[in-house]
Amino acid sequence: MRAWQLVRPKEFKALEMPRPHAEEGQVEVELLRVTVCGSDLHIYRGRRPHPPFPLPPGSPAHECLGKALADDPQGRFDEGDVLLVRPPESDGLREMLAVPSENVYPVKPYGLEKDPDRAVLGSLVAPVLKCARLLGNVVGKSVFVIGQGPAGLIHTEIVRRMGAGFIATADLLRYRLEESRRRGADATVDASSEDLVRAAEKLTDGKLFDIVIEAVGSAETIALAPMLARPEGSVVFYGLPGEDAFLRPYMYFSKRLVMRSSEFPQREDFELALKMIGERIIDVGSMVTHVLEFDEVPRAYRLADEKEENVIRVIVRAA
Repeated sequence: MRAWQLVRPKEFKALEMPRPHAEEGQVEVELLRVTVCGSDLHIYRGRRPHPPFPLPPGSPAHECLGKALADDPQGRFDEGDVLLVRPPESDGLREMLAVPSENVYPVKPYGLEKDPDRAVLGSLVAPVLKCARLLGNVVGKSVFVIGQGPAGLIHTEIVRRMGAGFIATADLLRYRLEESRRRGADATVDASSEDLVRAAEKLTDGKLFDIVIEAVGSAETIALAPMLARPEGSVVFYGLPGEDAFLRPYMYFSKRLVMRSSEFPQREDFELALKMIGERIIDVGSMVTHVLEFDEVPRAYRLADEKEENVIRVIVRAA
């Protein structure tokens, strides 16, 4: 079978590998789709944390869709069913995968078995829903979402549906800010030319924001997040940080801020994500700007990394 390996930052190598065989408790699947996640890009660029280069074959990729190659002994799915797949080792750039059965989620109950480009994005929506559970009651509150990549855009849409009173977003790219407004942002800030703290003060008459969601993961935005929150507000970290990220404890103490972080969605998050996508409660289809073939993996990651061609979400089609 074919696979890809990241041998050094931003450089993939094509491989031929033996087909994996499922062990007890595992499911063997044929890869149908894989998407390029922002956390994968941190590793692609050579940021920590990540294993030493070259990475294990198939890494970094964890948002996958596959076809079951055998019936599930527990009866959850049949051979040929389409499954949302989360490889625990983030090694999804393989044509065949063997993963723990608890890491797959049938999409048929949600009417998505014939819509793979939308179904695979359940792995994007699920961790955002996990994060949303940490926000508590947002009805009427002001929310600032830093970063309007795919996850940031979903955050914007979710908090709007949760009843946020005022939503502001920030990004370096204007086309993403335009998409942000379409998904519910009341105000947008061009981070390439505007000071975010001054913008936040202007938007709130100096009060700052009840909730700040950091959806980038850079050292700069992680340090900036508490500066946008009002006293006794909250800061939620969603973006995967590198080892260069740092916090300023004094600001959290002096402003009495609540700080939360979010990772590792649970089964309920994946199932709710698939339900919301299947019922078109949340819009993921318009987010897919590029669909490439499996032999174009290097280009897919380059597009996502360099933000070429007004890219939002890149999907790789394996079968």
